[in-house]
Amino acid sequence: MILNRTNEATKLVLGKNEISVSDGIYLRETILKKINVLSSMIEHNTTRDLDIFNLIEQRDKLFEEYVYLSTLISESDWSTEAK
Repeated sequence: MILNRTNEATKLVLGKNEISVSDGIYLRETILKKINVLSSMIEHNTTRDLDIFNLIEQRDKLFEEYVYLSTLISESDWSTEAK
């Protein structure tokens, strides 16, 4: 309960936007799901219709976003005191 309140009250600066840590965690989980979908598409490509290199590039960009967001959340966690 305290963690949820703290995550709602604590803000992250993401680009030009300010979001709550809670929203950041939700966004990070969503990015991870997208990475997993792209990975599955790449690994289980049974047709030659998919542009695998494009999918890999998209996945790599999402992974960079995931790492960046995880870093912001971790830094916030270590610098925020529970209220």
